[in-house]
Amino acid sequence: MGVYEELDEQAKVFVDRYLASMNSYQSAIDAKYDRNNATKIGYELLMQPKIKEAIKERRKVLNDIVDTMEYEKEDLIY
Repeated sequence: MGVYEELDEQAKVFVDRYLASMNSYQSAIDAKYDRNNATKIGYELLMQPKIKEAIKERRKVLNDIVDTMEYEKEDLIY
């Protein structure tokens, strides 16, 4: 089991939204953290080793999916 699976749901939403937007402020809001402190919370989350590792894990999973889709698209073209 990877680090991502160990995170609580709120942290998972933050990671997924951060990968989609690369915006820690908006990702914290989307994950239902306190809007008034979203800038600080987003920064603090990005500094946590578990969150950093979860972002790396999820990025790899997403890249693998994209690579697979590209490979399948090439099979359809040829």
